[in-house]
Amino acid sequence: MNTHETTLKKLGVTKGIIYEAIATTYNKHQIPNAAPMGFTYNGEDIVLRLFKNTQTYSNILETRLCTLNLCNDGTLFFYAALKEIDGENIILEKRGGWFHLKGAGACIDLEAREINKIDVERDLVICEIKKVTVYEQYMGRIAFTRADSALLESTIHATRIPVFLEKNDMENVKHLIDMIFHYRNVINRVAPKTRYEECMNKLLRYVDDLLGNKALQG
Repeated sequence: MNTHETTLKKLGVTKGIIYEAIATTYNKHQIPNAAPMGFTYNGEDIVLRLFKNTQTYSNILETRLCTLNLCNDGTLFFYAALKEIDGENIILEKRGGWFHLKGAGACIDLEAREINKIDVERDLVICEIKKVTVYEQYMGRIAFTRADSALLESTIHATRIPVFLEKNDMENVKHLIDMIFHYRNVINRVAPKTRYEECMNKLLRYVDDLLGNKALQG
C-alpha cells in the first residue's frame, strides 16, 4: 500500500476518479506557474495527462517536480487559469522543493518518474507521491454553492478555446462559448453581484480577447 493512501482517502481521493486541482510548478530559473489540472490516482502514483504546449508540461520536463493543490474555491481555479500570480489573488509559498498555493486545503508534492506518449498533443506523466500536506486552517469551508462548479467549468472551457482556435475548429469554439454562457446564467442566478460574477465577467473579457475582440453573443 502507498504510504500516503490513508491521507488521500481522508481527502476523498480514491482510484479511478478524475479530480481537479491547481498544479504549481516552476522552471530552472525558479519562476513559478499555476494552472488548473485534472489528475487521477491509480493506487500507487498520480497520473497526469498534459498537453505538450503548456507551461506546466515544460516546467515538469525541466525540474520533474509538481504540486497538486486541492481546494474547493472556484475563484482560485479562475485566477490560476489567467496566470494571476500577483501576490493578491494567487499566492505561492515555497515549501522545500515545491510551491504550495496559499488557501489550498491540502498539497500533494510529486516527482515525475515516467513520461509516455498519448498522442501528438499530449503525454501521460506518472508521478511518485513524495509528500501530502494538509492545511487544517483551510479545510473548514463546507458550504457548497453551484457558483463554484459553474466558474470552474467555465474556466476549463475557456482554457480549451485556444486549442480549437489554433485548429480553426470554430464548431467546438462555439460549443465551448455556449457552455460558458450557460454557466454565466447560473452564476447570475445563484450568486449575483459577488466575486463569482466579477470573475465571470473577467473571464468573458478574456474570451473576447481570444476571439480578436469580436462581440460575444449570449
